[in-house]
Amino acid sequence: MAAIDNTSKTSASNSPHLSSDNQTVTAVAGAATLDGQLGVVTSESLTTAAAADYTLTITNARVKAGSVVLASVKTGTNTKVGLAIHEVTPANGSVAIKVRNNNAAALDGTIIVSFVVL
Repeated sequence: MAAIDNTSKTSASNSPHLSSDNQTVTAVAGAATLDGQLGVVTSESLTTAAAADYTLTITNARVKAGSVVLASVKTGTNTKVGLAIHEVTPANGSVAIKVRNNNAAALDGTIIVSFVVL
């Protein structure tokens, strides 16, 4: 996957440059560290209750309080459907991503959260 690098612009157009700054890590206790503009985080095994949120905090030097961070979620080893990004809160040096379990049952495994910092 390619990431958008807003720091380098082409002279012919004012379009963002695409780079391949992609990182993958596994979270421990709801936290992960990676400084890529684009990342994929696999959670620890989760048992998040129905209608509850799992909060993943990603430490990332590229994130600023005013950053736009786009996130998506899918199942890893978890077999329950109904996951949704509930809230994304960037801060200087980190972003908190809340994932809502919209299933009637608790989660039963890992989930995968992907993000890009614009």
